[in-house]
Amino acid sequence: MKTNYPAAIRGGVSQQHYEATTLMQRRGIQTLLKAAGVQLEGATKVLDLGARAGDTTLGVLEHLPNAHVIGLEEPANRLALLLAKTKFGIATEVELKEVAEISRELPAGYLDSFRLDSAPHAGRVSFEELHWSALPLADAAVGYQLLHWLDADSTGAPKPEILQAIANALSAGGVFISGTSTAFVQLDPDLRVEGKTQSEYSIDKHPFVQMVYDQIAKITAQILGKAPEPITANPPLSMNDLSSRFLAAGFSEVRVDGFLVTPGRDQVVREVVKLRPAHQGRLEGIALGERSTIIQTAIANANAECETVIAAGAQDPRLIETNVWDVVPFIGARK
Repeated sequence: MKTNYPAAIRGGVSQQHYEATTLMQRRGIQTLLKAAGVQLEGATKVLDLGARAGDTTLGVLEHLPNAHVIGLEEPANRLALLLAKTKFGIATEVELKEVAEISRELPAGYLDSFRLDSAPHAGRVSFEELHWSALPLADAAVGYQLLHWLDADSTGAPKPEILQAIANALSAGGVFISGTSTAFVQLDPDLRVEGKTQSEYSIDKHPFVQMVYDQIAKITAQILGKAPEPITANPPLSMNDLSSRFLAAGFSEVRVDGFLVTPGRDQVVREVVKLRPAHQGRLEGIALGERSTIIQTAIANANAECETVIAAGAQDPRLIETNVWDVVPFIGARK
């Protein structure tokens, strides 16, 4: 994993509030599976690698109504795994007690609505700790924005032994499909994703988001002497690099591409802009207690800039639509 990539947040609770509003992970994994263009209807056992709090797992269950799905999460994220079991209504009483505090921090009504949606699939799901030396055998393995969260080398790409472990877990002809992050894989700037150019699909190119980033850079530079470099600067891998690693691990029919989660505008301006700066490492070195204040100040200053732009007779930058979450590079490969 890239050295300055922010650590996973306890149980993923902060992301659960965003997920409750957007269903980004649940819908995103389904969009990924469709974008990959691989037939998975015959798969009877599927691994959801990096299941976190189970949102992607529900998305896979909905997309593949005949498969048993095993949600796998690393032991370090045990609380997220227990939260997933709680949301599916399959946690033991001991596990419920262990995750009780986090469960209370979920958005109001989210647990009930998730259980209602997941109830028809509860008999087809299980959750386990992720151990690469003992992956369950399966017909397919999928992940949402997974690759950079795996046991990775300094570039953020999975180590060869991890790719080999995934290949070993798949039956003959089995499929692996996963997304990653633009923090690690550089897409060709001329690549059109769903017909859009990078300036149209990349949230980081959105003018209001750029205003907020600039403001954060000014504030952090005053505090630290130099603004932190975001993790999206200078991604270490190309899509060809990623593809060659999978071919070396014995996969075939390797395809690399990208997909968009959902278009939008209001969520970008009101919600994502509050989460993305810290997620990208733009506040590294800043005390946790100060980060929210810096983000709020940067947003207020950016809004003031927009009012100046409007007063000059130009279009309000906040009204420009973009992708709510940045493009997701993905790779699909067959054993």
